[in-house]
Amino acid sequence: MKVLTKAILAMLLAFMPITTAQANATPSEKIAKLFTPAMLRADIAFIDRNFGPPVSIFGDERQYDVDGCDVVISAEKSVISMELAVSPTCTFDLAPFVLAERPLPVHELTFGGFEAEAGDSGEYKADCLLSCGNAYDPSVYLDYEGPRATDFIKVRLGVKLVDDPAIQAAQAWSDIMVKEQGEAWVMDLKFNDDSRYDEIARKLFRNVKISTVRLQ
Repeated sequence: MKVLTKAILAMLLAFMPITTAQANATPSEKIAKLFTPAMLRADIAFIDRNFGPPVSIFGDERQYDVDGCDVVISAEKSVISMELAVSPTCTFDLAPFVLAERPLPVHELTFGGFEAEAGDSGEYKADCLLSCGNAYDPSVYLDYEGPRATDFIKVRLGVKLVDDPAIQAAQAWSDIMVKEQGEAWVMDLKFNDDSRYDEIARKLFRNVKISTVRLQ
């Protein structure tokens, strides 16, 4: 009887309807169309017609829900920057922005994977590493500026410090700087204007996946 019950249950599960999350597991085509070099300077009215309207506007920042993806666009008459919260469905190929020789789907991208293609000239920064409180989730960023051939496009890769690999890397980075420069130096974010610790961050965050990407 137990075997029969298990067999019936298996059959029922096989014919259950696909959930919304499963159905939407493929990458958004709209996001792939939005995050292209041509759109980076597009007229904001064109963006609104094809991908909007924005959910909210605060100053020159406009927040959009594009196929369930969180997109923030800074614009006046035309786009200044675009930012995406990355996930398996909210992704695009970063390769055209940095002239990479292989595809760089951002939902699979690590800091080290990006630098292997774009070079290690980027600068590591953070909005908080020490005594950050609980008001928000701090992030670590890699700022990179492309060559003339990309029209000097600026790329900011970010990771929120919410998962163990990112938290551990940030803690190790902070500990080294505190030991050498003191707590006040780290709390005042002096490292954001000092490249001495970029190489350490580069090693610590090499295998950490990004969670946000901004293009400007």
